[in-house]
Amino acid sequence: MTRASSRTFKFMARLERPRGSWFHLVMIPASVSRATGKRGPVHVVALVNGLAEVRASIVPVGRGRHRLLINARARGEAKVEAGDRVKIVLRIDENPAADPTPPDLARELRRLDVLDAFERLPIGKRNHIIQWIDAAVADATREKRIDMTVEVALAASEKEADRATAAAKRRADGSS
Repeated sequence: MTRASSRTFKFMARLERPRGSWFHLVMIPASVSRATGKRGPVHVVALVNGLAEVRASIVPVGRGRHRLLINARARGEAKVEAGDRVKIVLRIDENPAADPTPPDLARELRRLDVLDAFERLPIGKRNHIIQWIDAAVADATREKRIDMTVEVALAASEKEADRATAAAKRRADGSS
């Protein structure tokens, strides 16, 4: 691994497709994971084999390591498949941009009062979901993906409510 700058890293890794999974990934070297200074998700822009740009988050996998998912578009542009060694230039994205919420998705989220919960999801997760919805070819597929996204937003909203209730209970228990 070489370091191009304080927030950019270059390394080679094997493109993996874990058994029984639909996704492909590269494991981030431990030295790069440590150098990010974060144990959780880290927004990045990755260049795969100098050909395909991936805007995503590297996600923790335990023991101080991260992984990066490489989508089908990027694999095609980089002309790689599982088992290939790939050259990765990874840059920490200090100011990740959120993709705009499509009007049909926003309308459905607003209808169930979970648009705010969706927009509080991590930017990388939101962008991934929006791109997944936008990639639908058939209207029925898009509608199904919007329904699934609403379920994600409802779950996030319920989790936020549960956390707020638990925090209020802790405060009440501590002040009595």
